[in-house]
Amino acid sequence: MNANLLSILSRLAAVLPALGLAACAVAEGEANNTAGPFGGSVIHSGSGTGGSQSAQGGAGGSSNTGGTGGVKETGAGGTAAGAGGGPAGSGGTPGAGGGQAGSGGSAPQSCGLKSGIQTCDDCLTQSCCSEGQSCASSSSCMSLLQCLNNCADQSCVDACTQSTPGGVAPLSTFMGCIESKCASACGLGSGGGGSGGAAGSGGSSAGGSGGGGTGGAPSTDPAQLCVDTINQYRATLGLPPYGRWVGGEVCAAKEAQTDAGKNQPHSAFGTCGEWAQNECPGWGGPPESMIEGCLAMMWAEGPGADFASHGHYINMSSTQYTEVACGYYDGPGGVWAVQNFR
Repeated sequence: MNANLLSILSRLAAVLPALGLAACAVAEGEANNTAGPFGGSVIHSGSGTGGSQSAQGGAGGSSNTGGTGGVKETGAGGTAAGAGGGPAGSGGTPGAGGGQAGSGGSAPQSCGLKSGIQTCDDCLTQSCCSEGQSCASSSSCMSLLQCLNNCADQSCVDACTQSTPGGVAPLSTFMGCIESKCASACGLGSGGGGSGGAAGSGGSSAGGSGGGGTGGAPSTDPAQLCVDTINQYRATLGLPPYGRWVGGEVCAAKEAQTDAGKNQPHSAFGTCGEWAQNECPGWGGPPESMIEGCLAMMWAEGPGADFASHGHYINMSSTQYTEVACGYYDGPGGVWAVQNFR
C-alpha cells in the first residue's frame, strides 16, 4: 500500500458517514438548483420563463406570413420554450410555433468523497463512489477505518481487524478501488507494482498445510515457488518459514480471478478465511516467471511500523501468521497473483 493511501482515507473518513445508503448517481433536485445530498448541484427540469410573443401577422391580403414564433429565454432551471407565435394575418399562414423546451441544466456528479485533492475527488466520484458508499453504510467498515487511522504498527493493525472483522471486506474493496483506479489522480504513484497488503479478519478455513521448504533447486510449481521465495526472504531475518497452505490455494486463485474480472485488487479479500493478503495485479508473463519479481518489489518496501508504506513487507515478515497460500489467475489482462496469510 502506498504511503499516502491512509492519509487520503483519513481525510475521507470525516465525510464518509454522510453518504449513508444513497445511490451513486446525480441526485434529482426538488427546486431551484438546491444542493443535493452529496454536495453537488442537482438536475432540474427546465422551468424558465417563456419567451415573449412576437407580433401578429400583417393585415389580410398584405401579408402572407403569420406571426414569428416565440423566442427562447434562459429560465431559472434551464431554457424553456417561448410562447407560440401570434395568429396568422388575414390571408397569411399561421406563425411558426415556439422553440422546444430546453433541457434542464446539469451539474457534475458528486458523491461527497472529499480527499482535499480535486483530481482525486473527481476520480473517486467517477470510479469509486459505490465502493465508498458501501463502506459508509457499514458501521463496521467505518469503525475499522477510524481504528486504522490511529495505527502506527502491525500489532495495532491486527487488533483493529480482529476487533471489527465485518469491516474488512468493504474497506479492502474501497482501498483496492482507490489503488487500482485513482492512484495517479490521488498522488499515490504506482505502489511498487503491486497493490497494498490488507490485514484481514480471522476465521476458519478448509484444507491443511504443506511444508514451506527453502532448500534445493527452485520449484517450477508457481505456488511452491511463491512460498519458497517468501521463505528465502524470511530466512534473512532469522524467521521460521511459512508453511504452504495447500488447502487455500484453489480459493486464492478464485479470489485472483474475481479481482481480475473487476480490475480491482482485494475485491474478494476475506472469502478464503485469510488474515492478510498481498496481491500482484496484472503482471506480464506466466506465473512462474513473474512471481519472484513481484515479491522482490514487495520486500523492497523494507521494515517499518507504518503499514501504509510497508504493508507488503510486514505481511511477508510477520510473526503473527504461520502459513501462506498462493493463487494465480492468468487472463487477458495479465497474471493476477494473490498471497493469503493466516
